[in-house]
Amino acid sequence: MSVSWPGFKAQLIVVTSGSGQVILKVPVRFLEQGGVLSWSYILYIISICVTDDGHLTTSDSEFVSGTPVAGTYIFATRPAGKSKMKAFTGTSEGTMSNSARSSNLQTNLRTELMIRDFQCLLTNADRADCIAAHIVPISRSDIYDLLEIDFQYSVSCGLLLLAHQHTAYDKYRWSFFVQDNGDLVVHYFEPRNENNRALHGKVITRERFRVNGEEDLPNPDMIKWHYKQAIMKNLRGFNY
Repeated sequence: MSVSWPGFKAQLIVVTSGSGQVILKVPVRFLEQGGVLSWSYILYIISICVTDDGHLTTSDSEFVSGTPVAGTYIFATRPAGKSKMKAFTGTSEGTMSNSARSSNLQTNLRTELMIRDFQCLLTNADRADCIAAHIVPISRSDIYDLLEIDFQYSVSCGLLLLAHQHTAYDKYRWSFFVQDNGDLVVHYFEPRNENNRALHGKVITRERFRVNGEEDLPNPDMIKWHYKQAIMKNLRGFNY
């Protein structure tokens, strides 16, 4: 992420445990452009990374307030010590099935997504150039079972994307942050070029989708699962 976000080292929010263990690192610019420059969001992503409850303070043991600025902050827990990090449970496997058995299902899903999304959901590229991507990898039957989703090829399980954006999504280089009102905000953790970086912070409202009912919208629980994997892969500290 340091290569993808200019000024990474100079404008960085670092959160450590009381013992100095790095919990997460996030560029201020990422938060600003992504519309999430707030302590509530930082506490939210901390909760994704660690199992402990706690509170956030400055290096001078003052409770955080106001607008977050670059610096090192401490996530204090009781009992104090090394925080237990949550495991990354994502996968490097693709989200589009290539098996002959599922080819017809995949084709039907793409057709339904072309109707619902009309264009690439991320870039607005022509739908004819797009493919169907599953929000959660098709191989992760455990997640589908956990979310009580019986049919993996339902339109609510997919997104219409350009092939290279599908690949980036599979690698957790970007994901959707679900706002309280249900809008989806693009968070591009590893943009790698200016075009992708410009997509960071893009808001996709419910009106963007051509649906008759809420059940056909992208499943928010699946979106949240993918986002949590992206946080752990890109922002979580690694010296634990």
